[in-house]
Amino acid sequence: MASRVGIEPYMFEPEYNEEELQIVQIMVEEEHRREHGDGSRLTELSCWCSCSNCSIQETAKECICCKECSKTLEMICSAKECDCITVHPGFSAVCLNKWSLDVAWNTYKQFYSTVQSSFMENAKYRHIAYRQYVRWIHGRIGRENRMILPSCVVTTIRKYFPPTTENV
Repeated sequence: MASRVGIEPYMFEPEYNEEELQIVQIMVEEEHRREHGDGSRLTELSCWCSCSNCSIQETAKECICCKECSKTLEMICSAKECDCITVHPGFSAVCLNKWSLDVAWNTYKQFYSTVQSSFMENAKYRHIAYRQYVRWIHGRIGRENRMILPSCVVTTIRKYFPPTTENV
């Protein structure tokens, strides 16, 4: 659809070169494989976990290792002799320390006044620990944005704050 002045939509947008196109294609394929998988992620831990702290989750989409996430991998590399984000010195301080989580919970309640205070203790800590992890690694990601957390993170947080029989 040509306009009267000869300007076309997206006419001045930069185009990918061949190398950039290959990188984008690889990223799209990896994302598709992670989301849809071939089912092996649900049965073979060794085919996707490289940190040795993951566990198989409910869906193939949730079966990702911390070393498959670029920002998490950057954080792992920033710590010396650290093979998994869950053994990073900052992880326990940010995501597992009850006093830090209590402060984060109070801040959360302040911003979201409709939050139910009837959360079971461990459910509250898990909820806030997951939020704290995302803040620590990714910063603010925006309202209604969701992301899949690495299996090792979910497993470690669940180990520290296990579901009780009332909220299973």
